[in-house]
Amino acid sequence: NLALDTDAFNTCVDNQATAEIVKEDLKRSLKLGLKGTPSFGINGEIIELGTSAEEMLKLVEEAIAKVGTSE
Repeated sequence: NLALDTDAFNTCVDNQATAEIVKEDLKRSLKLGLKGTPSFGINGEIIELGTSAEEMLKLVEEAIAKVGTSE
């Protein structure tokens, strides 16, 4: 059970302004090559669903290490 306020959800989904925001987000995502959620960018590398937490942590730590050496 999600305990979702279905009335608020449906109002949001039916709202034209919300639809435009979603449409623009979708355009930006496709332009960046993102294919699903969650998707993250780390130093220009796209990380998508299916990446393990361990691999994600490794990539973040490597990115932090690179920043520390470039000063």
